[in-house]
This record gives sequence, structure tokens and C-alpha cells, in this order.
Amino acid sequence: MIKANNLFARRKRRFNITTYSESFFKSLKIEWVNKHSYSLRLEVELSVFQWIETWYNRRRMHATFEYKSIEEFEIEMFNQNVAV
Repeated sequence: MIKANNLFARRKRRFNITTYSESFFKSLKIEWVNKHSYSLRLEVELSVFQWIETWYNRRRMHATFEYKSIEEFEIEMFNQNVAV
């Protein structure tokens, strides 16, 4: 019975990771890529990196992380682990 529950938990987790990645790429396309034009692959790579580092991770609020930015959530989790 425990093995069956662990298998279900792994499947559920895999589904959630897929869901999150699809959500991320949807946001990336809608919020950034579709609003810009690129002529070189390097431009795309640098632009996407800029979006992730300056907006998505640092300022954009995420429902998954209690409406905090990823950076705020990670700092909070780190501080809780240090306190323990």
C-alpha cells in the first residue's frame, strides 16, 4: 500500500512539474518574446535571460509561492532552514 502511495505521489509531482513548465513558457511568450523581434539567436538568448533574471525571478508574483517573487520565497525558505 505504501509503495502504491509513493508511486502516486511521484506521478503527481511529475504532472505538477510539467504544468509549471508549461505555465512558465506561456508567460515567457506572452509577456516577453512576442513583444520583441529578433534577428539573431544570441539576441533571443540574452533577452530571455534578461527577462528571467530581472522580472520573472525578482519581481513577478507567483501564486505557487504565496504571491511572492521567487527570490523572496527562496530567501524566506533559506531563513527558515537556518533558524531550524
